[in-house]
Amino acid sequence: MFRVDVLRFPTISSLAFGIFRSNFLLKDIKIPLIFNEIYTDIKNSYTGGSVDLFKPSGENIKGYDVNSLYPYIMKFCKMPVATVKYFTGDISLLGDIPYGIFEVEVETPEYIRHPILQVKANKGGIRTISPLGN
Repeated sequence: MFRVDVLRFPTISSLAFGIFRSNFLLKDIKIPLIFNEIYTDIKNSYTGGSVDLFKPSGENIKGYDVNSLYPYIMKFCKMPVATVKYFTGDISLLGDIPYGIFEVEVETPEYIRHPILQVKANKGGIRTISPLGN
C-alpha cells in the first residue's frame, strides 16, 4: 500500500518511520540528527511511560483507558522539526517557545497520593522513581 520493502526494516517502529518519511514527510523538511552532549542529555533523561495499577472498589465503577494516544497526537498536533540547540537563561525572553526539553527544578506537594513525575535515581542501581518533595 505504501510501496516500501518491509524486509528492509527490522522493527515495526522503523517500518512506520520509513513509511512516514517516504510518503508523508514534506520533501523540503529535514529531520535533524541529534548527537554529542545533546543526545546524551536527552537519552539520560528519558524514563519511558509510567505504568500503575489501581484496584478500585465500589458500585457502578467504570474504568477507561486511552488507547493509541501517541498516534492521535502525531496526527493532529504539530511536530517540532528544527535545528536542536542549547539555551540557558530565561526562556520567556525568547517569546512563544512551545517545544523543548528542559531541565527544571520541581517541588511536589507531600499530599499527592499517586505522584507521576519521574526521575532516575541511583538506589543500588539506576531506578526510575516518582518521588514527593523536590
